[in-house]
Amino acid sequence: MGKQKIVAKQHPEDIVQQQVVAYLTAVARPLKIAFHSVPNEAAMKGRDGKAKYALILWLKKMGLIKGAADLVIYYDHGHAAVLECKSPTGRQSESQIDFETWIRRPGVEVPYYLIRSIKELETVLRLLGITK
Repeated sequence: MGKQKIVAKQHPEDIVQQQVVAYLTAVARPLKIAFHSVPNEAAMKGRDGKAKYALILWLKKMGLIKGAADLVIYYDHGHAAVLECKSPTGRQSESQIDFETWIRRPGVEVPYYLIRSIKELETVLRLLGITK
């Protein structure tokens, strides 16, 4: 018997995020931006029971924040914005709404955007002054 192949089920918002990542990868150098994902859900796929519980506890100790946005973009000499990727009909979870409120609070005020398409991403890049 060989190793069992694990195939993660793709959700519509996974596809949107992959499109956004491909776009940002293509334009990162010329636009002088950097970005990374916040794969909170990745560690949970394929796990259950005690292993999942232990992993969640460890990740929380390491800084895991439930509902954190999918991507962080760095631009313009140290500025940052966060992007939550959703399908055209996708909705934020309660923890994602809580994260948005937390990161936008006075004194922090990090720009937070819901992205449902490349067109919306392009609009956000213009709003941030990254593109014209």
